Amino acid sequence: MTDPGGLQQSLAALGFLQLALAFGALGCYALILNGSLGTRARTTAAGCAALAAGALAALTDPWMNGVILIALGIAGIGAFVVAAWSISALCGLAGRRIRAPASTPAGRPLARPAPTSVLAQTIVVLRRLPKIVWP
Repeated sequence: MTDPGGLQQSLAALGFLQLALAFGALGCYALILNGSLGTRARTTAAGCAALAAGALAALTDPWMNGVILIALGIAGIGAFVVAAWSISALCGLAGRRIRAPASTPAGRPLARPAPTSVLAQTIVVLRRLPKIVWP
């Protein structure tokens, strides 16, 4: 088992390269979680994250402290995701999905779908305000 005092000393002695590798590994891990990226981009980010995490562990003395640092970073990102999801669930924003447009008879245009993001809903409400508000 790693000595907690040794972990603190090891983290205090991290150099610029090791901190850059930790930042790169955790940044790439955040990209892996991004649902808007394609499969190829997420796979590339996963490879970069694994490479940076491995290099960080190899350059940290002892190597277990580098592994612990990456594990704590991933746990921190997980805690942030849980907190963000919980807040969105409390606000009623969790679980929203964009509905597919209903089929209409030929010749009739499809209705514009209702805005789904908070920003889009805000813009719709602001556009409905009387013209006195707008210069």
